Amino acid sequence: MIRTVTSDPAALREADLPPREPRGQTRVLFLTFGRMGFATLGRYLERYSASRGELDAVHVKLVPTPAMAAAGASLPVLRRSSWDLHNHRNMMLWGERTRAWLQGPLDWRRFDVIHVTTQHFAAGVASVLEGVKDGPRFIVQIDATAPLMRRDLGMASVPSKLLERAERRVFERADAIECWSNWALASVRDDFGLGVRAVLARPGLALAEAP
Repeated sequence: MIRTVTSDPAALREADLPPREPRGQTRVLFLTFGRMGFATLGRYLERYSASRGELDAVHVKLVPTPAMAAAGASLPVLRRSSWDLHNHRNMMLWGERTRAWLQGPLDWRRFDVIHVTTQHFAAGVASVLEGVKDGPRFIVQIDATAPLMRRDLGMASVPSKLLERAERRVFERADAIECWSNWALASVRDDFGLGVRAVLARPGLALAEAP
C-alpha cells in the first residue's frame, strides 16, 4: 500500500507516516528524483507499491527548490566536462536536504527500508545511517558512475575523481546497489570493488502496458 506521495516532507502529518513500531508491514521510504525519466520510474514504483499489501510506503519526489536549482545549475559550455562541478554541487545540496528530512519530518527510525534513486541524491542517507546498527536497509539505484562518465561520457578527470569519492561513501554504506545495466554493474564491481552488493535491476515497461 501507499501511505503518502509528496514532494514536501515538511508538510507531512503523523497520519502520513508509518507507525514508529513495526506492525507487520514493511515500512519503505522511496526517495526518487522527480524529473526526466526518473519521474516515470517513480510512477512505476508508486504503482508497484500500491499493489503490494505487505508494504507501507512513503514516496518522496525529489524536486529542487528554485534556490537549489540556481545553486546547482551547470554552465552549458562546461556541462559535459563538469569543470563547474555541477554534479558534485548537486550531490552536496541534496545531501544536506535529505539529511535534514531524515532527522526531522521523515525520521529514519520509522522505516525498515530506504530506497534512493540515484546515488547523487543519497549522500544524506549515507551520512545519517553511518555507524547505525540494526537500522533500515539502505538501497541505492544507479544508472551510471563517475568513472563511467569520465571514460565514456567526457567528464574531466578532476571533477570525476571528486564525484567518485562522494559516490564511494554512498556505495560503501549501502546494503544493495541496484544497477540499471551491466555497464553500471561492471563499474560498481571493477571501479569500486563492491560487486558483491551490486544487482542488475533494469527499469522497464510491463509488457502488458507497452504501446
